[in-house]
Amino acid sequence: MSSSQFEEILKENHDRLYLYALFLCHDKVEAEDLLQETYIKILQAEQSFQSEKGSFITWAKRILKNHFLDLERKKKLRIVDLESNMDHLTSPRHEISEFDEGHIVQLRDCIEKLEETDRSIIHMKIFKAMTLDEMAKSLGLNRRTISRRYSKILVDLRDIFLGKL
Repeated sequence: MSSSQFEEILKENHDRLYLYALFLCHDKVEAEDLLQETYIKILQAEQSFQSEKGSFITWAKRILKNHFLDLERKKKLRIVDLESNMDHLTSPRHEISEFDEGHIVQLRDCIEKLEETDRSIIHMKIFKAMTLDEMAKSLGLNRRTISRRYSKILVDLRDIFLGKL
């Protein structure tokens, strides 16, 4: 299959791939970013596509999903790292040095930049050690919403802390 034929097949399947990316991300901007990155991976792997083993859309969706899962794993690693740093900074057994005091003040400033509900979620999870179920009940939201929101808040906090937002 020539490069131009391959690109034509890619164009024909754009809408289906975009909808699948949107299904995975639940966010238009993230879906567009995911799809652009996936197109690069698809074009790099063009030679490995074998039409006798399956359809193009199945192959392309597999690449898209694997890339999405890779990105999610990386996000979770960053979230776990931020959580461990927060646990370290907020531990009652932790003796505060001048260096840590500055980080705590900076972290509090970052938390203040969050929306009220997001600040409540951080306060309940980090400072009150509430479970997701307890937080959901308290805020009148479902557990999955709280879980997703908490993950996003941690990423936002990291970005604020690093000056990206």
